[in-house]
Amino acid sequence: MTGLILISRKEALAKLKPAFAANGCVTAGNSSGLNDGACAVYITSEAAIKKYESLKQYFASNFKNLLNWQQQPNGSGYKKRFLVKRGVDYISIKTEEIAYFYATHKLVCLVDSNNQKYILDQSLTDIEKQLDPALFYRVNRKFLLQMNAIKRIKSSPKSKLLLEVFPPVNEEISISPENATAFKDWMGH
Repeated sequence: MTGLILISRKEALAKLKPAFAANGCVTAGNSSGLNDGACAVYITSEAAIKKYESLKQYFASNFKNLLNWQQQPNGSGYKKRFLVKRGVDYISIKTEEIAYFYATHKLVCLVDSNNQKYILDQSLTDIEKQLDPALFYRVNRKFLLQMNAIKRIKSSPKSKLLLEVFPPVNEEISISPENATAFKDWMGH
């Protein structure tokens, strides 16, 4: 409901109930903008009203579709596969076979559970939006990990967490103290 009352005849405006006291002289149809900021008169054509109604239905249905898609249960709206190029061939990799993604030298790499590496042409942020957040977690600016790839979590000084993953990486994967609590909550869900 938009809160608008569409009235096309001035006789109908005169019949509106008073905006204030029942016996008052100011009505929704005769009040000025100076003493009643809650009322407005909008004069339009029948064609404009029909166009407004059709546009309202169009945008309302698209908005409902967007809400339904966003609230789909069990991550059914998330990407199931990534198509990657290896030489002249394309390979389809299921998301459950992905161990992690990492960024290096302005490139993003996908590493599968068999330690095969593939270069992607998307940013980590874009990839993160496509994945089920119950399965994948952005631990820092460089790594986006699948839960099953995390083999060990170690505490380090100043409440920072260090992660060991499989397949292993040649550098330290750390989680800042600010993000450590959220990460532990995600791992425990």
